[in-house]
Amino acid sequence: MGMTVVEKILARAAGLPSVQVGDVVEPSVDLAMSHENAALVINQYLEVFSGTGQAPKVWDPSRIAIIFDHRVPAESPKTATNHKKIREFVTANGITKFHDVRGDVGGICHQVLPEYGYVRPGFVVVGTDSHTTSHGALGAFSFGVGATEMASAWALGIAVNIEVPATIKVVVKGQFAPMVGPKDLILHLIGQLTAQGANFKVLEFHGETIRNMSTSGRLAICNMSVEAGATSGIVPGDEETVRYLREEAGVTDAITCVQPDADATYVRTVEIDVSALDPQIACPHMVDNVKPIDQVIGTKVQQIVIGSCTNGRLDDLADAAAILRGKKVAEGTRMLVFPASSKIFGQALDKGYIHDLMKAGAVVMNSGCGPCLGVHEGALGDGETALSTTNRNFKGRMGNPTGFVYLCSPVVAAASAITGVITDPGKEPDMAKVIIKLENDISTDDIYPGRFMATVLPTETPQYAFFDRTDFNAQLKAKAFPPNSIIVGGENFGCGSSREQACSTLKGHEVAIVAKSISRIFLQNSINLGLQVVICPGIEASEGDELDITPDHVVNKTTGKTFDQVKLPAARKGIMDAGGLIPYTRARLMARG
Repeated sequence: MGMTVVEKILARAAGLPSVQVGDVVEPSVDLAMSHENAALVINQYLEVFSGTGQAPKVWDPSRIAIIFDHRVPAESPKTATNHKKIREFVTANGITKFHDVRGDVGGICHQVLPEYGYVRPGFVVVGTDSHTTSHGALGAFSFGVGATEMASAWALGIAVNIEVPATIKVVVKGQFAPMVGPKDLILHLIGQLTAQGANFKVLEFHGETIRNMSTSGRLAICNMSVEAGATSGIVPGDEETVRYLREEAGVTDAITCVQPDADATYVRTVEIDVSALDPQIACPHMVDNVKPIDQVIGTKVQQIVIGSCTNGRLDDLADAAAILRGKKVAEGTRMLVFPASSKIFGQALDKGYIHDLMKAGAVVMNSGCGPCLGVHEGALGDGETALSTTNRNFKGRMGNPTGFVYLCSPVVAAASAITGVITDPGKEPDMAKVIIKLENDISTDDIYPGRFMATVLPTETPQYAFFDRTDFNAQLKAKAFPPNSIIVGGENFGCGSSREQACSTLKGHEVAIVAKSISRIFLQNSINLGLQVVICPGIEASEGDELDITPDHVVNKTTGKTFDQVKLPAARKGIMDAGGLIPYTRARLMARG
């Protein structure tokens, strides 16, 4: 009976002619990787030798790799002390595959291993990190283990108690549409399989789409295979694997790729045609809560993150820079970028990508994992939402259990950074449309008649918008205005009474106000209720015109004219963007502790 790729690798590593699903084997380890959690591995390793009468000695220092990446540079004395402990162990044991906190050879472990040629097709790779599945992109059987299991591997050079996993064959065909790619493929697959659909199994990727996919894309899909519960993801080694190892990793010795037998047995075959695939979004708080982007477009985000072991490679940064070049990150949204390795950081500098990203408003950080899991840099505030190219969105991810994390591709993240809301980069954004054009001196009685103040609950106010204005279509009184609706006013919009119901009635319809000038109390109430208002002294627009509101201007796309807007002070706009004074004040109270 034929064998899958992983079965062949395990048979070779265990010194057996063949293996079957369910067999328990002890394969030799080709590479054992840890990061800062090596401090715990060291404790367990020393415990292994306790009472044996033998001096601790790793089985093969050339096959151990240790990369500092989770808390770099050290954020606390405890972390710094652990780093010191690991450095001393590395020196004492002659471990050469060590990547310290350095700007020339540092980086995230799952990027460093491939780009230095440490992983080869057919290898058995163990790592004390669940995303060790990444290295299946190079045709290796690569999987995560605990600290105690790693300590045993350091001592013996074998992985003990390994059950031969069943394999799911994933066949991918078709060509990605523009602005759709490998991250969307793996999110879609996880959504299909669910978070437990590949438990104790391997995902083996095949098909024309995989054959034409770069190693960068393969790393992304294998990296996230664990989010479907998979022991590992693997792409059988091929011409692209050899090209990457030769041209990008500088490997000069023999490379032998492992292919499955034609009669290999799979527990399931999943077929995917990416031709019709839209950008995919994993919604809080599970990676398998995947939706096409059109179901979440417009969701406001406070933080954009591009980077990580999933999507921090050079092509990811290039794609993001191309979208952001010449544009700005939206006010009220912050953008963090952390390249996957020092090498990639340097390449992105040379090509101008870092300049483009920083000029757009992004904060570019050193290579590391900190923001991804919320242990170092980039934590979310209470109730904040992040859109991230990372690989997990569990509750508490990015350091705050009250936050919300959505997962996406780099192009979606970059496009959304410009708008401040989740945005489909493959579609032109819907222009805001003028639904009502008003004259000067529109009063709060025009907007919301005073006779309703004593009898109407705040939640009931929208139906009374412009109740007495017979020059407006009655349908607008009975139904909510269409999405992206704008009311254009003249001078002194919102004059008269201080009643804030005049603002809540419009906010209930989710409209924005663009006016030549706005009365003081109405403006203050608008800010405090989170009603979007724009002061644009020269605005010229008619009903039906399409407007594009940028941070500095209002562009009438129908007439081609551009008008300057009066920018609100940052503090006031911050209150409006927070949704109003109540959520803003709540956040201030929470910050006090």
